[in-house]
Amino acid sequence: MKANIKTIDSLRLAGIMVKVDSEKGETDFPKYWTEFFKALSITGNLDGYRESFGYSKNYVEEGGRNLFDYLISMRGEDYRKIPEGFIEDVIPGGRYAVYTYKGEMTPESVREFYNNIYYRWLAEDGLSPSRNECFEHYDSRFKEGSGKSEYDIWVPVV
Repeated sequence: MKANIKTIDSLRLAGIMVKVDSEKGETDFPKYWTEFFKALSITGNLDGYRESFGYSKNYVEEGGRNLFDYLISMRGEDYRKIPEGFIEDVIPGGRYAVYTYKGEMTPESVREFYNNIYYRWLAEDGLSPSRNECFEHYDSRFKEGSGKSEYDIWVPVV
C-alpha cells in the first residue's frame, strides 16, 4: 500500500490518557473509548463532535511487550468545555505517511495492518519513522462494527 504523504501543523488535543499493554490493548480499547464518549455526552460535547484521535506515544518495550500511552481525544478547540480529568497534549506538526485502514476492526486485522505499515510499506515507500509515535484519525468514514469502515493512521516520517 502506498502512503499518502501530508505535512501538517501541530494539533492541540484534549482527552483521556491511558496506559496500554500490547498484550491486552485490543480488549481494553473499547472500554477506554466508551469512557471517553460517556464523558463527552455528560458535558454536552457530543453536539459539536466531528472527529476524534487516538494518539500513541512513549513506547517502551518490556519483556517482549510494547507499553505506550494512548490519548483518546478530539481537537481542543472542538470542546464546549474540556471535561474534568481530561488532559491536553499536542501532536507535533511535520511530515506524515498516512495509511487508510478499511474494513471491520478486529484485533488481528488491526495488528496486521500496523505490522504492514512498520515492517513493509514504509520501507517500500523509502520512508523511515522520524519519532516513536503515531496517531489515528477517525471522522465520518468510521462506522463502528461495519465492514465499510475507514480511518487513517498517521506516522511521522523522514
